[in-house]
Amino acid sequence: MGIDATDPLEPPPDGDVTLTEARKILGKKITLFGNVEERLFEIGTKDDVEKAVRKAMEEGSANGPFVLCPTAMPLTTPLDKKIQENIIHYIDCGLKYGVL
Repeated sequence: MGIDATDPLEPPPDGDVTLTEARKILGKKITLFGNVEERLFEIGTKDDVEKAVRKAMEEGSANGPFVLCPTAMPLTTPLDKKIQENIIHYIDCGLKYGVL
């Protein structure tokens, strides 16, 4: 059957691959998932989140299928207000920069 998709693809400095590198290695037929680190929701600003989403959308969807996806989700409950706001902003940015 072969590989249809790979998840997660975690970017440096915590991970080890950019979406551009993964696409070059895996080609046009493999669906790439991820590339937005969970910790960004905890420590990042809304501007950081938007930059990460835009970069992921641009790199991930170049030359093949891509699904915007965080590399994980926060496990704490209830979620801190900043984390909630960053996750909502992440979704809004995905809709803004996504291709439907």
